[in-house]
Amino acid sequence: MAKVYVKTDANDVITEINSDIFLHTVEEYTLIGEGNGDRFAHAQGNYLECGLFDERRRYNYKLHDGIVVKLTEAEKEELFPVSTPTLSDIELLGQMATDAEIERMELGQRMTDYELMVLEGGTLNV
Repeated sequence: MAKVYVKTDANDVITEINSDIFLHTVEEYTLIGEGNGDRFAHAQGNYLECGLFDERRRYNYKLHDGIVVKLTEAEKEELFPVSTPTLSDIELLGQMATDAEIERMELGQRMTDYELMVLEGGTLNV
């Protein structure tokens, strides 16, 4: 008979699952089930219905009063907020240089438009 254990974080989110067959110690783990067969012996891939992670690599389950409960989408959004990547100094300088070049190009286009307007007999009202 194999025993299935989970490890949780500070929010009771299940961050690891395994059977006692593969664990050296169960000190920091919580027992959630026991039985025979692959579901219990190979718990990492067989015990949880949806796997430990979702497609965005967010954890799927929490432990509530010793029972495995699937996290709702709202709970996942709160627990695992999407962080916006910060630009490195080089990326920031590159973006600034690109913005400056775009401004120069737009200014050049405006000057060309004015010159064409004057050549076509228009007047420049500044």
